Amino acid sequence: MISGTTITPERAAVVKFSRPYLTFNQGIAVKRRITPNVGSAADLRGLTAGIQSGNTSDFVARKFLARGDIAGIRYYPYHGIATAIDDLEAGRIGLIIKLFPVISWLIKGKADLAVVMQEPTHEHLGIAFAPNRADLCDAVDAAIDELRASGEVRRFHANFSYQAGSWIKPRRVIAKVEWHPGELYPRVGFIVTNMSRPAERVVAFYNKRGTCEQWIKEGKGAIKWTRLSCRTFAANAVRLQLHALAYNLGNFLRTLATPEPIKIPWGSG
Repeated sequence: MISGTTITPERAAVVKFSRPYLTFNQGIAVKRRITPNVGSAADLRGLTAGIQSGNTSDFVARKFLARGDIAGIRYYPYHGIATAIDDLEAGRIGLIIKLFPVISWLIKGKADLAVVMQEPTHEHLGIAFAPNRADLCDAVDAAIDELRASGEVRRFHANFSYQAGSWIKPRRVIAKVEWHPGELYPRVGFIVTNMSRPAERVVAFYNKRGTCEQWIKEGKGAIKWTRLSCRTFAANAVRLQLHALAYNLGNFLRTLATPEPIKIPWGSG
């Protein structure tokens, strides 16, 4: 599980954690119009804090409550963070406490909300594995060590056999992990396949397939090739070729002759 998960002794008793890959504090998000001048926890007095049940933000919230920095705590189910954000926007709670990079991402694009301070907790984030998958954990630990040494975008591929509850037999699974400097989470993808070629070649094959699907999407959206109303296959084929030729010719002329202020990608207007 890759979900900005803080490594704690209680969680480590249930799952197996990778080595820490990032360290962060808890962030405090408020509504700017209601609390425009928050500089410390003391400026939160009289407000109710919203947190997710079972989250490490509970420790910070209880500390604030014991000191009198906040008036109360409202708990939300783990899947209810969107409701908490709605309540913050509506003024039903005064702040949300959550891991700094996560809450920063969750309120991105909400102009009236802001992360105004951090409470130092120095939490170590790790990737959680089932206790019996030490092999995967060891592979990720090695990847983390290698990434820290290089600081570059790195890609890792792995094979393993897995059987979901609804499957009649185990199947081959290819995992691809990309780690980009400065990003909180690695980009992880899985492919279930019956191909026997090396993992890197399987990923390359499916990437090409994905590229083809994007071309199909472009054809449907830009050239409107689903709107072929001729009665014969040959006539529709010619019409589609004319559509493609007209689109590419127009796009070519647009890049050469259209003034910069009115240049927009075709298909977006």
